[in-house]
Amino acid sequence: MTKTRATDSTGLRLLSEKIRVPVARRAGGERVPCPICSPNRPKFVIGLMAYFPADSGVRFIGHDCADTHFTDDFRQAEVRFRAEVQAVEIQALWTELAPRGVEMASKAVGLMTVTRPLQMCRDAFGYHITDFAQFLYRNRPGSISKQDEKTRKAVYSVAGLSFLSDTFRPHDKLREIASGIRELHRPLPDWNSDSGTSAALKEIGQRGQKLQAAIKALPKLVSEIGDARQFLTRESFRRIDRWHRGGSSPFASLLMELEGGFVSVQATSFERTYSIRAEVSADIFKALPTLAEVTFRTSKGNK
Repeated sequence: MTKTRATDSTGLRLLSEKIRVPVARRAGGERVPCPICSPNRPKFVIGLMAYFPADSGVRFIGHDCADTHFTDDFRQAEVRFRAEVQAVEIQALWTELAPRGVEMASKAVGLMTVTRPLQMCRDAFGYHITDFAQFLYRNRPGSISKQDEKTRKAVYSVAGLSFLSDTFRPHDKLREIASGIRELHRPLPDWNSDSGTSAALKEIGQRGQKLQAAIKALPKLVSEIGDARQFLTRESFRRIDRWHRGGSSPFASLLMELEGGFVSVQATSFERTYSIRAEVSADIFKALPTLAEVTFRTSKGNK
């Protein structure tokens, strides 16, 4: 490592994250001289290791100094360094999870027998602002309940109202998740830190982010499905009827029934009259995997 002044930052490469120097342990508690702007005087507390190709020198430089004096080269180096660190982490993730790729994909695909009929049922309720689901959801966002007037404690509440949300697209989400997990079926392209900012580095970043997002989203989706399908039960409809008859409903009339594997809705609001009939397949209520079964942890933990 050299302490000589750096004058040419062409091709600058960062070799470390920011490092805070314990200056209290230095003689006189002095700060560290900066090879960029102050090689002979104390200057910084937070720095990083960097390689300067122009003179093949490795220097410990002040972070703010580099940004001030070598702005464009330094920021390009930061972008490259973050991409390289990410690529190394993704390569390690692939090595660890690739042997489990088939198992992980099968967990996601297995859920499709639940998400497909569940989304079809939700589709029948509509996704536009004038549709029944949105009218009910926006007038009681996330909560239809009754409180005891004296104790203020909940007498009842309706579960599964996330089913009515316009963002509830479980089958679409699951297909995206399965696609992300299937990335493990293909090896990553060859790349190392000497390869530079190649197409391989970009591919590793994109595919790694897709996989990481899928791993994170799968247990969350399982929880959402478990909650949302509770809406499609006789108990939920009885509570909605109780809520409506109690005078808290925005509907002039509201009748929801679940019979013979179908849900029917007849309702009138100040906006319009609603008439809905949708199949509630028994597959919607198939047993779901536990969160532990769909949480794929790595030795370093999930990012």
